[in-house]
Amino acid sequence: MSTARKITSISPETYFEMEDAATVRHEYHAGEVLAMSGSTADHSLIISNINAELRAAVRGTTSRTYSSDLKVHLHDFDSYVYPDTIVVCGPPQFHEGRRDIIINPKLIVEVLSDSTALFDRGMKFTKYRAVPSLQEYVLIEQKFMQLDCYFRNGNGDWIYSTYQKPADQVHFRSLGISVPLAAIYEGLELPPAPDQVEPELV
Repeated sequence: MSTARKITSISPETYFEMEDAATVRHEYHAGEVLAMSGSTADHSLIISNINAELRAAVRGTTSRTYSSDLKVHLHDFDSYVYPDTIVVCGPPQFHEGRRDIIINPKLIVEVLSDSTALFDRGMKFTKYRAVPSLQEYVLIEQKFMQLDCYFRNGNGDWIYSTYQKPADQVHFRSLGISVPLAAIYEGLELPPAPDQVEPELV
């Protein structure tokens, strides 16, 4: 997710009209509209890499990978957001007939930035967890090599895994696939991840 800037408070209908005509993307959070700023080259490259790896891994299955041009509706929080990557398994379901708003993501990926990391790890994850179809939430650092996965098991518990070494195979349990961490960071030269304890769910 790129840096966001608050604009104003409007209705969802007005937001849809504005967004359909906008040249800059906006997210909607219960009346608050946030303009999304442009991403960095590293941010863009990581998204490109993860999209390519996931698309190749699920080719021939019922799963589809979508870029950050599509929104996800977070019904319980009256929010419409742009994840960096969405994976849907089976037929995609759309909000109120719109072809640009997904309601049944199975996996969501966010690439972190300084301005959004706390939100992506905290309140945004709280909102994502309320989506019944979501089974996996992935957070990717762009300043050092680290990918964090949160997988919802059959009991509804979220299992945390982290990957920090180029040789690591990232296991996307919701899709039953593995992707080399080095491939996700291909083209980048990054320092190793700092020591980190497992973050608490908000």
